Amino acid sequence: DYKYGPKSKYYEDLWKLNEAYKENIQLNINSDTTIIGIDENSGIKGVALSISSKNNILLRNLVLQDGYDPFTHHEPGDGFNAQFDLIGIQGSSKNIWIDHCTLEDTMKLSTAANGEKWQTYDGLCDMKASCKNITISNCIFRNHDKTMLIGSSDSDGSNKTRHITICGNYFQNCGQRLPMVRNAKAHIFNNYYANVSGGFYSTSYCI
Repeated sequence: DYKYGPKSKYYEDLWKLNEAYKENIQLNINSDTTIIGIDENSGIKGVALSISSKNNILLRNLVLQDGYDPFTHHEPGDGFNAQFDLIGIQGSSKNIWIDHCTLEDTMKLSTAANGEKWQTYDGLCDMKASCKNITISNCIFRNHDKTMLIGSSDSDGSNKTRHITICGNYFQNCGQRLPMVRNAKAHIFNNYYANVSGGFYSTSYCI
């Protein structure tokens, strides 16, 4: 019943389901890992890739879709929000290169029975904590709302160490955070932003 808030009688059960679901869909990538798709059909659907305090990782030529969270967390004033990123980079991760990948949703943000937002996706590619030396290049980001977050709060990370390059990417039908940046030295250039009439989302802002 969606009328119940986060501290309802279902709260504990929902979090247990969320954690159990994460055990099935989260792929933890180790240091010194390269994953390259062999053709345009290579990729993974319905997975959350986690890079947590790992180094020297390359992801290339992959189609990644639907890091879906069916057990969304209710946040008063902000509706029901997902907990999983399609690619989440956090901790002390460094030397990460994501190149020629497609990251996208195939299902749209909806509305809960009580009229609040029901968002089953979090970020397509989010970077948090003390991660640094990350390049996102020549990728397609498609059909997503909160697309790319760098820094989870005003106190998260430092622009003395967190260096991020975002270049040569195509953002299509994305709502916001292309990227949103806190506490980082960000080099953002040669990206293309497009909205198609009748697409998933209208862009509220880019950078």
